Amino acid sequence: MYRIKLMSILGLILFIFLGFTSYVEGYESVQRLISFERSAKGVNFKCESNKGEKVFVSVDVCTPDMVRIRESTSKIVEKEEYLIVKNAWKKVNFTVSEQPGQILIKTKRLELRVKKEPFRITINDREGNLILKESPFGMRYDNSKVYTLMEMSPEEHFFGFGAGKGVGMTSGSEGENFNLLDKRGQEINIIGRRIPFFMSTKGYGIFVNSTNISTFEMGSKMPDRYSFETEGPLLDYYFIYGPSFKHILGRYTELTGRAPLIPKWAFGLRQAGYWDQRQVEEYSKKYRDEHIPCDLIHIDSGWLDKGSDYLGHGIHYGNNPRGYVDFEWDKRQFPDPKAMISKLSRRGFKLSLWETALVNPNVGKFYNYGAKHGYFMKNPDGSVSLVPYGTRGPSAVVDFSNPKAAEWWKEQHKYLINMGVDAFKMDISGNLSTAKNAIFYNGKSVKQMRILHKLWNLRTVFNAVKDYTGKRGYIISSIATAGTQRYPVHWSGDYKNSFEGIQEKIRSAQNMGLSGFAYYSPDFPSGRNLKNSELFVRWAQYGLMNPVCQDWCNLPWNFGKKAEDIFRFYDNLHYRLLPYFYSYARVADQTGVPIVRAMVLEYQNDPNVYDKGLQYMLGRELLVAPIYENSDTQDKYSTRKVYLPKGKWIDYWKGSVYTGPANISVKVTLDKIPLFVRAGAIIPMAPVMNYVGEKPVDPLTLDIYPSGTSGFTLYEDDGETYDYEKGAFALTTFICSEQPDGLIIELGKSRGEYKGKLKRRTYVLKVNQVSRPQKVEMGSKIIKQVTSYKSFEHKKIGWWYDVSKQCLIIKTGAIETGHRETIYLEAA
Repeated sequence: MYRIKLMSILGLILFIFLGFTSYVEGYESVQRLISFERSAKGVNFKCESNKGEKVFVSVDVCTPDMVRIRESTSKIVEKEEYLIVKNAWKKVNFTVSEQPGQILIKTKRLELRVKKEPFRITINDREGNLILKESPFGMRYDNSKVYTLMEMSPEEHFFGFGAGKGVGMTSGSEGENFNLLDKRGQEINIIGRRIPFFMSTKGYGIFVNSTNISTFEMGSKMPDRYSFETEGPLLDYYFIYGPSFKHILGRYTELTGRAPLIPKWAFGLRQAGYWDQRQVEEYSKKYRDEHIPCDLIHIDSGWLDKGSDYLGHGIHYGNNPRGYVDFEWDKRQFPDPKAMISKLSRRGFKLSLWETALVNPNVGKFYNYGAKHGYFMKNPDGSVSLVPYGTRGPSAVVDFSNPKAAEWWKEQHKYLINMGVDAFKMDISGNLSTAKNAIFYNGKSVKQMRILHKLWNLRTVFNAVKDYTGKRGYIISSIATAGTQRYPVHWSGDYKNSFEGIQEKIRSAQNMGLSGFAYYSPDFPSGRNLKNSELFVRWAQYGLMNPVCQDWCNLPWNFGKKAEDIFRFYDNLHYRLLPYFYSYARVADQTGVPIVRAMVLEYQNDPNVYDKGLQYMLGRELLVAPIYENSDTQDKYSTRKVYLPKGKWIDYWKGSVYTGPANISVKVTLDKIPLFVRAGAIIPMAPVMNYVGEKPVDPLTLDIYPSGTSGFTLYEDDGETYDYEKGAFALTTFICSEQPDGLIIELGKSRGEYKGKLKRRTYVLKVNQVSRPQKVEMGSKIIKQVTSYKSFEHKKIGWWYDVSKQCLIIKTGAIETGHRETIYLEAA
């Protein structure tokens, strides 16, 4: 028996060794240090490979907790940067010392030990704890790729890499599960919506700064090793030490850029579809008549002159190929777009239009103009290179590396923006990999431009909206790569109209948040012609519990009154949460921490959350667990397992209190999804409104869940300009403090000014999980109790206690926002 076990173990070791030998054969490794010199930024090393070739390695100290490491077979020189926005850092104090067998680099937070032979890098914190260590194979390269191999500890897990594909996607996703949060054991190629950035539970992050194709092996070939490689002669990566994920995201987005604030109306519901003018006007009126909040109507490719052959809701003509971009309205479907836009504006709607940076030769003069002026990607012989684009046929790729081409494309949006179009949806820009020999204006190949083309496409259209309106830029894009978070908003792409599709969208949004994207919008549902009302409701509940969201082609009143009522309820809740969303948008703008947060982002040290990809945090205060499976057909209840991390949690609907860590089962009817509030939460909520800005945020409701002393800071600005970057904004901090004899709620002074700021505001304080107070005081004044809720509704000031819900509601009356007010609840 023991001999059999021993032989099995030896066989496994041999299998792993042979597999790994084949994995690294053909590569040269950085073998030994020849010399080194200190520079202003760090240390430059001259090394020798195992075959006697020169190799250069540089370590730049960017900050006390971030270093840049580069390896190349040619001398390392500064290059033009594309993915990063910050390359100049404040001077950092660091020391360099030569010790027996190694070079030691020290910062205030890190120790880098560079072993001389074999040449290997190890990074510790200043307490000597190991953070990162190159494996015995270290940095390696061949004629086309360069890579490094790291040791991986058994308890180490990895998060990030963007959304990738998931099993619920409509195409090209068989067998791919990269939307799972924990990437341990995965092989990941940086294509599609994947980002070459990840964070480790050991408290560090890695960003590979390359516009070439990169591949990550996160223990998929060797259980105690991971590696990353990129095409080309240079390996360039940043090591970021946290140890908190939030700190790592802050550094990463400082490096690659953060999402600026989008217009406040962009947090409202977007309704999208393939419609004609008659339908747009009819549906926008229906939204208002039914009092279902909505801010933006999006028209997909059917608005284009050559884009009428869709099987959706609009009018169709013949067999014209769909989605041909020429920036001309289809006058058959949109006979008077100016009148339509004017009507939408009067109803409080914004308008968005679809586009892609591909131009089919069949559009005629528009294509001919671009081809004549050299605005498209070319073949080596100078002819226009065409790439396949589904049923649209071979199309030309706009060459954004040509400044004149980018400016030409940008200018196509000017007349539309002047007409009143507010945003543009950017769809995929073709499979460039099919044009293997094509060359861009800047001389780069398709491989070298695959990422840059996406980045510059988004930059061009985002800046068109920004520059031509003089207000905040805003686009909706399915294109994502490192750095594109600077041009929000990104949407999730097409998933199946199924519960499986809901699952994958929940995961993908969290992955994008873990990869530096502040905004990531789910479509709900994900396609046309949905018939299942229960599935529609579950899609909508999830979608509306996101800060930005889009109802895709399915109108809520088409699924029956019950579904419509549920939709309206969650839509109203979404709009009421706008002050909460907007405050966290400012946090994202300042820190890089997203609004939708994977559980691991808030509870990094709890291994139980690593696989909880089907629930998420909405800010810090709300835990959302969407229903993603069919209900029991007999009793119409859905049972959902939810993991509650350490702390006290309150069921938002029932008021039940739970203490975590705990795994619980929640049973809900169709009109509810499991929703929990962290104890201590103070959630600012607006009045119900049909669209953002329809009325002032007055009264402002504070939904309070007392626990010790806690607070929330409300962020406000004008909602549409960049004046906030110049300091035109206001902050108001609310504090709730439990005392031995009662409760103190502080309504802080609003600090700062902006155009449109309220000088006076009424507050409605909804204080949950409290006993009836003896009295309620605001400053030196007694607030009187009201005996019934019906009469309370008509009072400007007063308080009412709901015995069944253990909830106290207080109206303050109008108070000056520039003054601080204190409310005291004396215990009975």
